[in-house]
Amino acid sequence: HYEWTAEQAANEDLLARDNFEMFIIDDAEEPLKRSQLNTTIEEQLDRIDRTLNLYTEVDVINSQEYFSR
Repeated sequence: HYEWTAEQAANEDLLARDNFEMFIIDDAEEPLKRSQLNTTIEEQLDRIDRTLNLYTEVDVINSQEYFSR
C-alpha cells in the first residue's frame, strides 16, 4: 500500500508515491478502503489468483493456512 493522489496517478508520477506499507492480503481491508482502487480483498485475491495461474498452476492460500504449516 502507498499514498498517491489521483492527480499524481493521472500524471503517472511514480516517484510521488509515499508511505509504503506491506500487508498480508487477509489484513488489508482498511488499506484497500483508503486506496484509489475501490476494490475488496476478494477482488484482489481473484486478481492475484488469475495472474499467478496464467501460465502455471499455483495454490493461493490465506494467512491462516500458511501459518498453520
